Amino acid sequence: MKVRILVATVSGLSIGFSSQYAGMGIEGGYYVLELDEPGNLDLGDVLSGDFDWSGYPPFSVRNTNQGQRVRILVHLDDCPLDSALAEFLKLLSSRPVSIFVGCTRLASDSPDVDGQLRSEILKPRRARTNVSKETPAELKFNCCCGQRIAVNATASGQEFACPSCGAMLVVPENR
Repeated sequence: MKVRILVATVSGLSIGFSSQYAGMGIEGGYYVLELDEPGNLDLGDVLSGDFDWSGYPPFSVRNTNQGQRVRILVHLDDCPLDSALAEFLKLLSSRPVSIFVGCTRLASDSPDVDGQLRSEILKPRRARTNVSKETPAELKFNCCCGQRIAVNATASGQEFACPSCGAMLVVPENR
């Protein structure tokens, strides 16, 4: 199974999502993960492995973006977004930290942080820079994190996750 990191902290606590049940009407797919050694995980990274070991000691999965294995502890697995947010914020309640989601930085102790996180996780983002037409079949644009993205022109209007930060983007219209 693959889990994409949507929310991260410098301390190594994160929320990921697996799209294995997308489109099936199943409310779940969110994971609360903690790195055994902080620093080896970025927004948008995809972890590949077995994520059914909730509560067990840290185990190894592959970070496919960085080409390395990382050890993680799964606090919650395959749960609804509400449950993942509640557990994530409970684990952060002992000290304020910065939370990174999409292209946004939030403080864990700010008012309505759970609502802000939910909104950022579920919000598709439109590309913020001009589209350049290098070839008629290709659109190029930047994510808000600065990642340069090239897609087939037929993808206009479709949603996808930025490969760098995990922000959900909508491919701009081909003009």
